[in-house]
Formats: sequence, structure tokens, C-alpha cells
Amino acid sequence: MTEEQSTDPDAARFLEAGVLWWTVKPTSRPGDWVHHALAGPGVALGLIVLWAAIKNNTLMESWATPVVIVGLLSYGWFALTRRFNRRTVTLDSEHLRAWDGPLFSLARKVSVPIAEIGPLETIEITRTTMPPVALVKSYNVRVLGAGRSIVRRLPTRGEADKIRAGLVNTLERVRRG
Repeated sequence: MTEEQSTDPDAARFLEAGVLWWTVKPTSRPGDWVHHALAGPGVALGLIVLWAAIKNNTLMESWATPVVIVGLLSYGWFALTRRFNRRTVTLDSEHLRAWDGPLFSLARKVSVPIAEIGPLETIEITRTTMPPVALVKSYNVRVLGAGRSIVRRLPTRGEADKIRAGLVNTLERVRRG
């Protein structure tokens, strides 16, 4: 157990389950402030439109009303999951797993058997954010054998390399027996 893991409130649960290595990272990124700022008003507007449509019995008179309501509420949920969810990565003697929680998210859950894990790599991704428009570098930790990213959009290469190194060291211990 690393120093970072010893302060984790889930440490006892993970150790009891036989997890050999884990990390928990927030899914929120520095460029997400726009989503967080718009989420509350967007959800409020969606609920107001829904309330007004129900009150006036006009909910299904136009295709636009349900589309606007679903769009605003979905965007609000997306922003909430980005703000409050955490990406948990665990490695035990049989599987490497990664999932987001505690809120339901459309992010893929990853479960790769140890035998299928190939080399791990850190990938640099450059993307454009809005507003202000800027190029932002982020880093993913990817399993080559399974072709899946375990952790996405880490802010620094050092953080991604630390996760990759922890996984590689633990994988070597597991494979040696």
C-alpha cells in the first residue's frame, strides 16, 4: 500500500477484497468550469420548462418541448457526473478494473483479465477547449493488449506515469506469483 492509498477511506474495503493496487482520481478537469457553471441554470431551466408544459397541458403539442427538456436535464446530469464522480482503478490477482462512481455515468467500465493485459503506455492528447478557446494537453494510461484507456484526461504526464508505474510494478509481482 502506498502513502496515498493509506489515506484512502476505501482502503480497508479494497484490502479486504484482495485488491493489490488501486487509485481514485476525480473525473473533473480544470477546463470543466464552463460545464459546472452552466449545469445548475440548465437543469433549473429544464425543470421550469417541464413544469410550465405540464401546467399548461402543452407538453406534447410540439416536438421541441420534450427535446429541450431532455437536452437540458441530460446536460445537467453530464455536468454533475463530471463534477462529483471519481474514476477508481483496481488491480487484483485476476483482473484490472476501472469504473466511475458514485453517480451513474455513460463512461465505459473496464475489466481486463491479467492474462490479456499487454504493455501499458502513457498517451498525450491535445484537444481544444471552449471558452476561452485554448489547446490543452492531457494524458491517458492505456492498455495495449486490450486497446482500452484505463484512466483518461489526467492533467500531467507525471501523474499518468505514476499510475502506469504502479500498475506495471504490481502486474510484475502478480505474474511472478
